[in-house]
Amino acid sequence: MYFYVPNPWFIALWVSYVFYVACFVPQIVTNYRRRSTSGLSDVTILFYFLGYLLEVVFAFFLGLPLSSRVMLPIGLSISLILIGQRIYYERSKEVRHTILFSYSGLMFSGMALVLFGLWHPYEVGHFCGWVGFFIWIFYQIPQVVKVFRSKSVVGFNPLIVGFAATAGLLEIGAAVMIPLPKQVLLNGMRAFIAAGVFAIQFSLYGKKEELC
Repeated sequence: MYFYVPNPWFIALWVSYVFYVACFVPQIVTNYRRRSTSGLSDVTILFYFLGYLLEVVFAFFLGLPLSSRVMLPIGLSISLILIGQRIYYERSKEVRHTILFSYSGLMFSGMALVLFGLWHPYEVGHFCGWVGFFIWIFYQIPQVVKVFRSKSVVGFNPLIVGFAATAGLLEIGAAVMIPLPKQVLLNGMRAFIAAGVFAIQFSLYGKKEELC
């Protein structure tokens, strides 16, 4: 009798996506406790949403491993929770309407892209993969700039650093050993480097009473 032994790197890929998705769960809790999303850059939230939206299309149209097709939609859902918090905690009615209208337009565009991809899945999948990769490169820069300018990490949950670093390392290993498209490998490298930058900022600007 033969037993199927799964490739351990597929398991590592599952774990990496779990950590990616979990990255902003502590931040959601922090936002809820503070009744504010002021610890996050608005542009970071926007890029976070766009990155997951494009990666979901990338994963399904190119038939990436099941871990990608399960966890990426969960990540997209978490980005929607962040957007919902941003809208709910905003005091200005005009700003709330602007944010809601903008994200509604982006979601409509995403649906149109999916419909187009039904006829050209390979082209649309690779297009979304590369655009998503470049968004992931830049999505944390606004947060880095925000922390640098304010010299404060108040409202920015430090668990993001550890989760992102772990996810990045596991994704790099899985992308090399399985192997997976270059976008996946480069994204893992990006996540690990960004986690290092945030770790430096927390060490420079963090205080025990602020890490909440």
